[in-house]
Amino acid sequence: INTELLERSAELLLNSRRVYVLAAGNSIPTALDLTYRLSRLGIRSTCSTIIESALNDLALGSRDETLIVISHSGTSKPVLVGMELARSRGMKTILFTRSCRNDAELMADYCIPTRPVTPLFYDFGMESHLFDNIMIDLLLYLILSRTKRAETEDAVEMFLSDFKS
Repeated sequence: INTELLERSAELLLNSRRVYVLAAGNSIPTALDLTYRLSRLGIRSTCSTIIESALNDLALGSRDETLIVISHSGTSKPVLVGMELARSRGMKTILFTRSCRNDAELMADYCIPTRPVTPLFYDFGMESHLFDNIMIDLLLYLILSRTKRAETEDAVEMFLSDFKS
């Protein structure tokens, strides 16, 4: 675990006007969860399950915004197109991937590896997201340690609890 890389990534997110989270395939649920959790920490973030919507949002991005990409292979065409688009808009990118030796890594400003020494599953398409979530949790912890909890946080939780079953 490269703590300096995680700390720089946390600072980047804290200083971003908006954060876009992009994923394809079975990484989308992890991306949606990250987006929600960033928002709960007061960081404006967006994610779409529809790649055309995600790319349209990125096309409106700017230098003071950041793209987070979650991609096991780092070779997914929609992810690479999104990273190219973010780069053209002057945005910084953070990549969560199982290996920082792929096409996406070449475009990322920060590459956070999420592959364990011994994977839980070897079959293609059965990758575990456990290690993605561990690295994301570490990043969120660093963000939380640098922020003050909003006074309205309890009110938001109470409001949202009405919708939980």
